[in-house]
Amino acid sequence: MRGSGSPLILLHGFTGSGESWPDQALAPLLDSFSVACVDLPGHGASHFSDDSAEWTIARTIERLVAVQEACFGGPSTWLGYSMGGRLALRAATVGVPMRTLLLESASPGLSTPAERAVRRDQDGQLADRIVRDGIEAFVDHWTRQPLFASHESLPELARETLRSRRIANDPDQLALALRGLGTGTQPSVHDKLESLQMPVELITGSLDEKFSQIARTMTGQIPTVSHRVVEGVGHTVHVEAPAEWAAWVATHADRSCLN
Repeated sequence: MRGSGSPLILLHGFTGSGESWPDQALAPLLDSFSVACVDLPGHGASHFSDDSAEWTIARTIERLVAVQEACFGGPSTWLGYSMGGRLALRAATVGVPMRTLLLESASPGLSTPAERAVRRDQDGQLADRIVRDGIEAFVDHWTRQPLFASHESLPELARETLRSRRIANDPDQLALALRGLGTGTQPSVHDKLESLQMPVELITGSLDEKFSQIARTMTGQIPTVSHRVVEGVGHTVHVEAPAEWAAWVATHADRSCLN
């Protein structure tokens, strides 16, 4: 845990870890927030057996609640990016206590069972690819998606740092995470968005049209929500525009004192 002040939990995306948040994004927050950068299951140092009971959305949320209690002893602001945002949103809809929910480039899941079945099959094929080809080959394949095309404009050092952090993950654990926690496995929460009571803040990059449209749709479903679009960046706002991302967090996260 880093910093001091109001409690803040950060949940990274797929192939990331608790080390994925750039110093340029975190440093402006540390005077006002106590920040817990979590390693989600199968990422970073968060390793588990291949027992299928360990790799469920419900079990993952139980672990995150335990982290919140251990770090802060009560509700905190949750900030989730991409996969982390999907998990945080699921946690909010099943009643996990939160002060504020911040979502970066996140989705409430796929709407229909048919869509989820297709995605589970795709995720299974990707998981096989991770184990078969190794972590470096998979990361190179994963980051060639159009979703990450905007990374080409990043400085070379930033791109190298992103890649080195991704390939530090264990391929077998990453494959288990994709099978157990992927978009095709997670139930849709579209029909639960209107029940959210805590403040919800969304941020997307203007170049990420897919997730910007998802965020626009969610703004029509969540009672207490706002959506910030950062111009000229893509899916990873915290990497591509760290100063704007940090200012957004500082403005919207719950800043009440712990004591």
